[in-house]
Amino acid sequence: MKFSIIIPVYNADQYIDRCLKSILKQEMDFEIICVDDGSSDQSKEILDRYEKQYHSVNVIYSGCNEGPSIARNKGLRAASGEYIWFVDSDDYISDNSLIELHNMVQSEQPDFVTFGSVNEFKTHEIEEKYNRGCAGYTMNYNVPCTGVQLMEQLLASNELVTAGAWRYIYNRKFLLDNKLFFLENIINEDVLFVIQCYLSANKVILSTKNFYHYFRRDSSITTTEDAVTTVKNFFVCYSELFKYAMVTKDIEKQKAVIQILDLLAEYIQQTRQEVQQDVIFEDIFRQYMYGLLFDDSKFQKNQKTFLDEFVLSESNVYIYGAGTFARRILEMLNVLDVKINGVLVTKKNRNTFMGHEVIAYEDLDEKKENVTVVIGIKGENGEKVRTQLRQDGYKNVI
Repeated sequence: MKFSIIIPVYNADQYIDRCLKSILKQEMDFEIICVDDGSSDQSKEILDRYEKQYHSVNVIYSGCNEGPSIARNKGLRAASGEYIWFVDSDDYISDNSLIELHNMVQSEQPDFVTFGSVNEFKTHEIEEKYNRGCAGYTMNYNVPCTGVQLMEQLLASNELVTAGAWRYIYNRKFLLDNKLFFLENIINEDVLFVIQCYLSANKVILSTKNFYHYFRRDSSITTTEDAVTTVKNFFVCYSELFKYAMVTKDIEKQKAVIQILDLLAEYIQQTRQEVQQDVIFEDIFRQYMYGLLFDDSKFQKNQKTFLDEFVLSESNVYIYGAGTFARRILEMLNVLDVKINGVLVTKKNRNTFMGHEVIAYEDLDEKKENVTVVIGIKGENGEKVRTQLRQDGYKNVI
């Protein structure tokens, strides 16, 4: 059995040597596919040296920095091994890990195996380690089950299913047959990829062993820009998974995805509170959620969980506008059982709209921090209303 170990490399000259040595000492048949993603440091020279010295090392060069998703996909398409392991260039694998993994998969031939890791943090030149193992979960180990069954067990143990792609080895045929590639041009690409693997897998194995050493140079989000970028990409993941939940006929898979959506919504809400950038996050909300809310084919009641978590909790909700677009928004929110406190208009010429009280905007008498306004006016006029609400001190405007 042959393993293909795929390593995206970008400006990793301080770490790639350790990574490669940890693999080359393994006693198994393997190939190492390094994808240099336009490095500007000495990574290319290091990779050249290894490729000349070891026949098992193959290097693919990108002309520019395209991101880890594209690099991993390139490696996957070039791979020839039965099993794939995505390893990051600043991490390394444990001694004898390939032979132990080989022994696990040779008889059962699972779609993937997931295992534990040792997380290492470097702060002020002090390296700290702790086990991020799988022992302790309330579930069966080394016993084949479906991906959804394992996902349900992990969720029941309050464990995220979205651990990095490096905590798995994948059957290459399984990935290719199910067209499982990383969504390109986003960060946190592991999240969507790993969940899609769980949803597609018929046979998986959970191991208690720690085969991977994950090295983090910075253990926290430090800037608003980082947080916003991360949340944008989680919105992309949320959208893709939501679409899947809408079309799948497998009830168990749908239930599992809804739980994942709840976790993603919780994370987005937490990040929003940490950086305290309501305006930025509401802009993101509008960008990624309107496409879901107002496409009937992708609409279903479980979307209410996200709305409640992110923006509508403990808030009095008003729709601004009383036209066709506002009518559609109200229809959708009614299906979601979202309580609407009223319909705001610039000039009042009716008392009710679709069963809701119509209120002239100038007559709205509520604490602004307790109000969420959903704009039901399209285009330039809608943007003018939104700008005015912002100027008047309303923070929750979508």
